[in-house]
Amino acid sequence: MEVYFIHIDNFIWSQSMEEDLLSFPESIHQKINAYKSLEHKIHDYYGKKIIQFLLQKYQPNYSLHDLEYTEKGKPYFGAAFDINISHSGNFVVGVYIENALVGIDIEKHRNVKVSDFEKYFSENEWNTIQYTENPLITFFDFWAIKESAIKCNGNGFTVLSKTKIFEDYRIQCVDEIYFYRQISININYSCSVCSNTLIETVNLVEINL
Repeated sequence: MEVYFIHIDNFIWSQSMEEDLLSFPESIHQKINAYKSLEHKIHDYYGKKIIQFLLQKYQPNYSLHDLEYTEKGKPYFGAAFDINISHSGNFVVGVYIENALVGIDIEKHRNVKVSDFEKYFSENEWNTIQYTENPLITFFDFWAIKESAIKCNGNGFTVLSKTKIFEDYRIQCVDEIYFYRQISININYSCSVCSNTLIETVNLVEINL
């Protein structure tokens, strides 16, 4: 499996990006322009650019005009392939898979009150977070794994507390078993990809758009 990423050097909205946005479907164009946060605007723009890249590479008969969303907000194309994206800080990541489901999540390490999130972890997971050498990093590692699983599952945040991580690259989400791999993209980030099919290896590929 290949995971593609864009590294955002700076958060500047350029004229070329504005012109490129005009080629997007009107609904996407309007949504991106509606963001009050420049960071969110640029994240969404590059997220759609990764989807475009993946479609051109793997499914050239599809475009952003075919993009739909489930009731829980997961993007899909109604075909025998799945694409998922995530963004945080200076990174936007995306992944493609055929004849399976996939979810991906990236989290920039930041100061949070970890104890506020205890309800989302099993007793064993919580003990691991508390007694590890760096609880904050372990928290974000686990959080990225769980987020990638619920994105793969498609039911969103409501099932986050119904996930359970196992040491053999498996994670249970509600009543389904998925497979995950952690991705070392940057020392200050946690990243994970998850699928309902076994993930043997993950290759990380940077793209420049």
